[in-house]
Amino acid sequence: MLEYMTVTAGGVNTVQITYGTEDSGNSVFQWYVNKLKSEGWEVMTSTSEGQYFVGGSKGSSYIQVEITEEAFTKISVTYTSS
Repeated sequence: MLEYMTVTAGGVNTVQITYGTEDSGNSVFQWYVNKLKSEGWEVMTSTSEGQYFVGGSKGSSYIQVEITEEAFTKISVTYTSS
């Protein structure tokens, strides 16, 4: 894990985790899309060369996943719930 942060303010909990893998950005992107959909999240996506974005909502919870291909694939996940 490269970075971890948790914040609670005004009844809203936010957790952010950043980590890396040697897997391709596309395979990580597909894993998050499939996993979130299979667990009932409403998912929206965006891609551009070497960068992937997955956003989701489920009730009062939200997730944002940013995937960037560098020397390794960097994954930043932000999860918020109230």
